[in-house]
Amino acid sequence: MRHTHIVMALLGALMATSVSARADEPQKLTGRVYLGIERMTGFGYTSSSRTQTLSATQSTIDTQSAFSFNFFGGSTYYSLTGAPVSFAAPRLAVDVNVLSFLTVGLAAYLSWGSFRDSRNGAGATETSHVFGFGLAPRVGVTLPIGDRLIFWGRAGVTYSRLGSATPTRTSGANTADSSGYESLFWVNIEPTLLVKVVEHVSVGATFVVDLPVAGVLGRSSSVTGPTGTITSSSSDDLSAWNVGLQLGLTAWF
Repeated sequence: MRHTHIVMALLGALMATSVSARADEPQKLTGRVYLGIERMTGFGYTSSSRTQTLSATQSTIDTQSAFSFNFFGGSTYYSLTGAPVSFAAPRLAVDVNVLSFLTVGLAAYLSWGSFRDSRNGAGATETSHVFGFGLAPRVGVTLPIGDRLIFWGRAGVTYSRLGSATPTRTSGANTADSSGYESLFWVNIEPTLLVKVVEHVSVGATFVVDLPVAGVLGRSSSVTGPTGTITSSSSDDLSAWNVGLQLGLTAWF
């Protein structure tokens, strides 16, 4: 009987220790920092539309859509300004577990590129440059699945701006300059599955849904000649959305 009591006491102590350890697991996540490079490579379907107001009663809508593949930021999809779309830009992200499984964080990116344009089939080319940035605050919930998997549901918003400029063109006594920009505000839904490959490092597969809230497409140009400078500008409503699968790397400590 004494041996039975000892065994039961040991089993009880072991169970209590196990329950206590499990209860402490959420607390261990508090303060964990995640550092990630997201949207490194993947594919998606993107659609954008521009509404140009001609008068109080007239407007036109230009739309385009494409299925694209991106590899470290390179994308086959180009936006209405002729610049690489910002959905595909890799993001550097920092998130922190603030309460148990709840995370808050910020993702950001910078992008730069150039593209050539052949004009009038005359063999002459010109190179335009683009520069963009984006900021994306977000919240999330991390749910461990076994020892190697973590489901990370995230949602947030992104503000992005992408500008393009063409070199000065000279025609006779006149010179012309032009530039454009895209400014977008969108909601991001990013359910992510983290697969641990080595200790504290995982590959993340994210199903990306980017929904438009507001956007502006602006253009400006100027022509300078012997009689002076003539300038013009326009501002149209822009709407763009994106859905796809993106891969990245996440480390935590």
